[in-house]
Amino acid sequence: MRRLRGKQERWLKRSCVILITAALVGVLIWTYCVQPSLSRAFDKASRKEIHAMTIGGVPFGMPYRIYAPRDAGEGRSYPVFLWLCGSGQCGTENVKQARYDLGIVDTLIEKQADNDYRCIIVAPQIPSESLATNGELLAGYMALVEKVQRQYHADTARLYVAGFSMGGDEIWELLERYPERIAAAVPICGGIGDPDAAEKFKDVPVWAFHGRLDLAYPVKTARAMVNALTAAGGNVRYTEYAFAGHVCWHLAYEEPELLPWIFSQTRHETETGSGYI
Repeated sequence: MRRLRGKQERWLKRSCVILITAALVGVLIWTYCVQPSLSRAFDKASRKEIHAMTIGGVPFGMPYRIYAPRDAGEGRSYPVFLWLCGSGQCGTENVKQARYDLGIVDTLIEKQADNDYRCIIVAPQIPSESLATNGELLAGYMALVEKVQRQYHADTARLYVAGFSMGGDEIWELLERYPERIAAAVPICGGIGDPDAAEKFKDVPVWAFHGRLDLAYPVKTARAMVNALTAAGGNVRYTEYAFAGHVCWHLAYEEPELLPWIFSQTRHETETGSGYI
């Protein structure tokens, strides 16, 4: 009996090792082989630029990629779509943020023939995750948006912001600091947000996404933000994926209602400030 039990235990251990190894190999194949091949439309269509700014009194040239329709600024006023990447895309080469995990942005490029989704896409890159949510960096993002809006005579009532992981953190911070500028926000698996600040941006349409099994940013962080917005009477949607972990952004990208929802949002000025229609 003991021999049989010992064999069963050894078999279970070996099975666990095999399953864990297979899972790790699958993640590596997805990350370095499959996933990069999926993101090429924006990489090919966009051009590299540098935005001059200052952080902590030190001059800093922030790399960014930009795509604009050919007729942007020529009698056509397009919205700006600000895309904020995850920490894995940090750097200074101005490539990774335009090549990896870009399902929604690549889809936008592919849909540029559809007038409903034509827009100017801006994707900045920062050298280190330590700068994420830095107040001066966030101000730099908004200064970059303003520059692009002026250059292309963009529709300032339709600034859309979206990002995942580290970029999701930054989306929550931008909402708190610049609610009057944003027409719609999509934070995906972002873990830093202040529920006590929900009142400040309750009128901004927000669609948040999170994986219930997220170990990097526990799902309670997203639930807290969504609950706070709901309690404040906010304009919020929330999608939680029961069997997804931190890497849930590809599921969000595939939501058929996401792009129609984003591009239906417009901010307008009222006597008391900004409003939404």
